Amino acid sequence: MTSADKNDIIGASLELSEREKYKKEDFRARLLSRLLQVDTSNLSDFEKERLKIIIYESDLYDETNRRDIIGKHFTEIQNDADYFRTNAQKAKKILTDMEKYCS
Repeated sequence: MTSADKNDIIGASLELSEREKYKKEDFRARLLSRLLQVDTSNLSDFEKERLKIIIYESDLYDETNRRDIIGKHFTEIQNDADYFRTNAQKAKKILTDMEKYCS
């Protein structure tokens, strides 16, 4: 979240998404916690771009349930879907808040 190299930011963000997909590593809650601590009202253009890259390349904005559904009770599937939807809504709010402060 602090790199000034755009390629590093893209690579790290894509890696989060890939780890989630193939190794079932959850990153969303921790990443969102860190992103929500950022004051979006006073960011440079590069800092705004960095946050957008992180959110889009990690698929944080996507509401799609990425967890396995086979063998789960409906309520478990619904809880998983709610988790992804809630996190995506928070990520979209960060993007919206940043847009409020664009010059």
